[in-house]
Amino acid sequence: MDPVNPYAPPGNTPPLVSRLVADDSGLTIDFELTMDDIVAWSQTLHRTNQTTRRGMRSVWLMFSLVTILILLISLVSRPINYPLAATGVVFGLFTMGGWPFVYRWRVQRLVHRLYSGSRINVVGSRRVVLSPEFVAYSSPMSQTVTRWAGIEGIIAEPQALYILVSAISAIPVPRRAFANDADFERFVAAARDFHGRSSSVTFR
Repeated sequence: MDPVNPYAPPGNTPPLVSRLVADDSGLTIDFELTMDDIVAWSQTLHRTNQTTRRGMRSVWLMFSLVTILILLISLVSRPINYPLAATGVVFGLFTMGGWPFVYRWRVQRLVHRLYSGSRINVVGSRRVVLSPEFVAYSSPMSQTVTRWAGIEGIIAEPQALYILVSAISAIPVPRRAFANDADFERFVAAARDFHGRSSSVTFR
């Protein structure tokens, strides 16, 4: 397929589950990008980005110190303050088990608030083309073409492939866009292969 004119006319919507198209120029996949995909990428970014990981570790450390402080105060009290100790235990259990769920909920809420207005350029029909030279990301409204040398990394998650165009932005390709897992794994392998080759390419 020709990535220069991905949709004709622009209103043409590709199917949600599409056959992976392969030819001499590379691989092409069409899919429907949703807000759930945006949320999933935001959660992946917060989990993998070094800056956000440091922030999460700081929160965990703060909660852990508060838990330890509550337990110490309750245990050194005479008589032992069992209600306060129970509060410390509950707070600690929340820190270990409940906070990750709350954090994911906060990320989801933030994403929906950020895109509460028009989403015409955020979700909808998408096409991703992988060739040995570049990755093309197209929508009915726009298209970007990036050489593999300009791609910062490849992240393969159970729910999607993320092709990093910067430290905080990516081209998302959800697994559900593929007819089967084998096609998804083939697409991931091609992205890693093309990106790996770019490390030996220099530009003058």
